[in-house]
Amino acid sequence: MVTDNSAALTALHSLNQNYQERLKYPGPIVYNWEDRVNSKAKLDRYDLHTFFLARLAVLEDQILNQIAVQIQDVSVYGEYQAAYQRLGSAKLGRSSYNKRINRMSFVRIEQKLFTKRMLSAPVCVAQVRCFVRYTSPKGQNSYSRGLEWNFEQLRSGLSEMKQIHAAQSTATFLRQQERNRMSPSIRYQVLSRDNSCCARCGATPKTHGVSLHVGHIVPVNKGGKD
Repeated sequence: MVTDNSAALTALHSLNQNYQERLKYPGPIVYNWEDRVNSKAKLDRYDLHTFFLARLAVLEDQILNQIAVQIQDVSVYGEYQAAYQRLGSAKLGRSSYNKRINRMSFVRIEQKLFTKRMLSAPVCVAQVRCFVRYTSPKGQNSYSRGLEWNFEQLRSGLSEMKQIHAAQSTATFLRQQERNRMSPSIRYQVLSRDNSCCARCGATPKTHGVSLHVGHIVPVNKGGKD
């Protein structure tokens, strides 16, 4: 009787249908990654966080899409929640109804049904586990270690992985820039400055039958500059 005569519940039914088409409720992001090592010593010093970041690098696009779906669901639900509250303020307790039920009972039941029929809220959930295992050669002993990351830690891991890659890319670029500065004319100037003689041991092509190479005092891959 209340459902049939409640403008609020009728409007809520339409609102729910609209948002049920938009909400995905994708479920938690779940990954279980495992690595194996061939000694107990390696197991003890295994860096599970580094393994975690390495797996993120491989599956970055896939995981980002999964995260985006969850975040989008929460955003859509925020719109729904605001519309639900506006609807309740505008229509609850204001319907015409059959006098066979008193007004207070009608309003109480209407409010209860209105609350009960509200769509459930999506949540951003992730459960990522990383394990490393070692089994002795004869299989007599097995050992393992593991760590777990939740949704926010997963997002933080993705940011950390991107920062590491960005830093590596920057370092590679700077190293290449240093190498590019070593032009033929600079090589000639260095050899002329040192009288075509090795600055470290004094060898020359004539006296020792060697070829001289111009290089950085500190190797470029260790931060050396020209």
